[in-house]
Amino acid sequence: MRYPDLSYYKQLPTPELQDIYNDLQQWASKLVIELDLRDQEDTYKQARYVRTAVTITDIGRPDGGSIVYSLDAGKYYGWNAKTSAWDAFT
Repeated sequence: MRYPDLSYYKQLPTPELQDIYNDLQQWASKLVIELDLRDQEDTYKQARYVRTAVTITDIGRPDGGSIVYSLDAGKYYGWNAKTSAWDAFT
């Protein structure tokens, strides 16, 4: 994901305003770089857990966002922490 940059103003009314704006623009650019790096780390992060189970009851109480594959149904299911149920992916 690309985050927006601040607009570039070539000339502001006073040198003090220009300096403040330049500092703000530099800070915002560094923030965008940090956010992009964090997004890349999340995108390429490996799965935390890989479990084998015969039934979903063998898993117990999974974390929100856990995913399982049902051989019988031939579908993937995701754990919905809000409803405390497995929801089939469509």
